[in-house]
Amino acid sequence: MPRSSPDSKRVLLVNPNEMQPPVTPIGLDYIASSLELAGFSVDLIDLCFAFSFKEELDAYFQGHDPIAIGLTVRNTDDCYYLSQAFILPRIKEIID
Repeated sequence: MPRSSPDSKRVLLVNPNEMQPPVTPIGLDYIASSLELAGFSVDLIDLCFAFSFKEELDAYFQGHDPIAIGLTVRNTDDCYYLSQAFILPRIKEIID
């Protein structure tokens, strides 16, 4: 699908959490509901279910040009003492 002109009332919300098991991005659900009540079209990309975040986002932006993008950061690490995986660098990569 060719890239469209800016969608004047379209917003993209992204959950960058790629950890398993999946956790519902409830904050994005609240924001989406408020935006929809205000007349916006809201798209949600949950990267927990994506094979490749780059492919998922590239496919989205080939057909959409939202006026705003929101991203949630639920955790900065995996909350597991033994691994201590710090995930902010990965989230920055997704934002970039």
